Amino acid sequence: MALVQGGYVRKIPAGKEVKIATLGMTMLIPNFVCMAFAYSASLMYIGLTFFAFASATVVPCLTTLISGFGGTDQKGVVMGVFRSLGALARAIGPVLSSIGMVI
Repeated sequence: MALVQGGYVRKIPAGKEVKIATLGMTMLIPNFVCMAFAYSASLMYIGLTFFAFASATVVPCLTTLISGFGGTDQKGVVMGVFRSLGALARAIGPVLSSIGMVI
């Protein structure tokens, strides 16, 4: 992910963030399916590689888009809320899926 962000994402021209973020989110769907039905370690690594690429493109592009909202005096709040909601989603997802497994 660091290689993708440092090499590819930083070279994305301004105005292409929506297109790249949409492409990355679209790539996530088949990657999850690939990982869910992986019958070998190599297929799992292929799914994980493409998942890492998609994740490495989506988050920076969305962060760039979100940074355009709010005035100069609100940038910290806007970015803080965005990152906090992302962290909350990453924390709640596993809890909810594990509750579903118990029920």
